[in-house]
Amino acid sequence: VVGFNLEYTRACAGSCPKIVVAQMCVRDHVLLYHYCLATRPCERFSSFIKSSDYKFAAVDTTNDLKALKVSDLKCPNLVNIQHHYKV
Repeated sequence: VVGFNLEYTRACAGSCPKIVVAQMCVRDHVLLYHYCLATRPCERFSSFIKSSDYKFAAVDTTNDLKALKVSDLKCPNLVNIQHHYKV
């Protein structure tokens, strides 16, 4: 399980949120990927989040899914833990 957090631009009327930073956490390790600074798409990042070998956990995926779509990225194993673990 990979903790997955996206920071994205604020969507204005008629626009979609775009990914700025992707943060991934596994145990004590954190990787920050400054997506907005990439000069071309990163195939390794895309392959990693597309992999069926991992589950990516996020608190609320509503806008994350929109930002991923706008960025032409797919994360089929993105789990919204807010829906799975209600208090």
